[in-house]
Amino acid sequence: MISHVRKAAGWVLYPWLLTLYPIIYLYSINLGLVREDDIIEVVLTTAALTTAAVFMGYFLTRDLHKAGAITGMITLVVLTYGHLYNTLESSRLAQTLLLPAMGILALIAVVMILRSKGLWQQLTLYLNVIFAVLLFMPLLKVIQFHTDPSPADITAQVNPLERVVKTPKVTNSPDRPDIYYIILDAYSSNSLWMQDYGYDNSPFTAALEERGFFVAYDSEANYGATMLSMSSSLNMRYITPDDRNNFDPEKMTEHLYLRSLIANNEVADELKPLGYSYIYIMSGFLVPSAMADVNVAFYPDGAEYFSGDEFNAGEGGANISWTYKQPFWPFFLKTTMLRSVASHFDTQKSGEPYPIFAPEVFHATLDELERISEMEEATFTLAHIVKPHWPIQFDREGNLLGFEVENNDPRRAEYFFNELTYLNSRVLDLVDNILAASDVPPIIIIQGDHGSDLGHESGPYCLYDFEILNAFYLPHGENIDGLHTAIQPVNSFRMIFNNYFAGEYPYLPAAQYITPNKCLYDDLLTMGPYYEDDRLNAALGDHILILYNGVGKDSSPEFHLYSVTEDGYKGEHLYTITCADIAPYIGAPPTQNTIIVREGAMAFSALTSGEFQFNIGPDAQGREWAVVVDALPAESVHGYQVGTQ
Repeated sequence: MISHVRKAAGWVLYPWLLTLYPIIYLYSINLGLVREDDIIEVVLTTAALTTAAVFMGYFLTRDLHKAGAITGMITLVVLTYGHLYNTLESSRLAQTLLLPAMGILALIAVVMILRSKGLWQQLTLYLNVIFAVLLFMPLLKVIQFHTDPSPADITAQVNPLERVVKTPKVTNSPDRPDIYYIILDAYSSNSLWMQDYGYDNSPFTAALEERGFFVAYDSEANYGATMLSMSSSLNMRYITPDDRNNFDPEKMTEHLYLRSLIANNEVADELKPLGYSYIYIMSGFLVPSAMADVNVAFYPDGAEYFSGDEFNAGEGGANISWTYKQPFWPFFLKTTMLRSVASHFDTQKSGEPYPIFAPEVFHATLDELERISEMEEATFTLAHIVKPHWPIQFDREGNLLGFEVENNDPRRAEYFFNELTYLNSRVLDLVDNILAASDVPPIIIIQGDHGSDLGHESGPYCLYDFEILNAFYLPHGENIDGLHTAIQPVNSFRMIFNNYFAGEYPYLPAAQYITPNKCLYDDLLTMGPYYEDDRLNAALGDHILILYNGVGKDSSPEFHLYSVTEDGYKGEHLYTITCADIAPYIGAPPTQNTIIVREGAMAFSALTSGEFQFNIGPDAQGREWAVVVDALPAESVHGYQVGTQ
């Protein structure tokens, strides 16, 4: 028996475990949102390629352990290339050198493996255990998800207020005007585009004003991510870490919870008892609504319509099981050396709706919005339009570009604003058609969910510019309580209910929230308030200390560290890092990470990378953070909570 165990322990399993880990992890953070059969295809394909590589390595070396090591090295390079490319995306030189650099390192590693004697046989057991442990956690999450209620059932049931309202419908009237809530994804304010790119978008907003819109030029989004922003505005409250108490994390993920809050929202819950028909136009990004009178999904054969009742029952004219499942192949390939061909796999299968970024979805959504104004019923319509969010697809006249515009393309801004010109023209046409077809003046809100990511990195936390387009068409809107140039999305419908439906909603104070870890889907509810005081470590350890670029008495740059008050603002000054502290390490990184200063809950170190790192903590909960800066003063800042990625 022992001999059999020892023999099994020496099996070369880790190449397959290494191959599976990034696939299963990526799937685990997109549970319920991607095709399950795609996952099977990816797993079988990569497993077959891994098997072929191991056998080829064995044919060349006649050593199974060396063959496994070579396969593992090649797999590591192929599967990490996309991640590294995205990390270095802002540096064209780094992108140019990345592929040859990784190829050279892989070649050196393969030569070393070939020249080794017995090493990889000794390491096999340890590598098997390491990659088995890595694979275990995301695999467990996937198993729990699929052994609990199906994603469709969860989406229908994660309804904290049990918002399935059945009331008689009323016709459109001055007391019950149609309401359109149109989200233009990542649409920034005029001032941001003028400041950052010299682009004048004022003709568009002036055209809206000519049509009777009030444009809130100083409006800011409350969040830097679509799911948080729309969940907040449609439920008329801030989404906070306390929302984790509203669902069972073993049965569903954060993003499914947030998407359900969008689909089954408080605004619709208030309007349906007033006789409104809730029309929910899906964008390929959102999940179906269990409470909608009409869900609209777009297929190659045309739009399909099904009610919340049909969705709950899993029946209807549309193939409901596919209405919110995205292809997994492009998600996966974008993280690999095959990232350049990922877009070719973003296709739908027979019976599926168009994927999120299909240009047909954009046009079909606008067409559908125009038809709603012809309905007799009083309607509340929610439409999420994934423009001007990337990818850039159209020219100024609406013709398809026919190629993918990379983030580092020197003409990216030109392409972007050409597409924006087309988007603006289509939105104005939409407004004209809605107003012309409406017997009763409607309420129209056209709003960016967050600022544009054009030319901006989301940084160490989910933060694009908060400045957004926010425009309101309001019947008899001369004296609207709560309407002002800085109104934020969280108060949009509080203002609507107070002025048009005798609501008594107090207006919430203005606030922005930022999320660590670059907007990862499974970490959106880890957030903190955003303070516009130039702190460097926003959401990266500023629960304990706040870090700023500063200037000394001799005008030399310094780092200034402050304590944090109970309300999150700057407290007393604690410590200063000067140029003299870091001078010995400028241009001469240490051979091992070296602590320069240790003071209370802060340690400041020089890193072998040439960067400098603040370790902050632990706090009362035992949490610690690492904040990495490139120089003094800091221009690049990134970091992580100790013990996390």
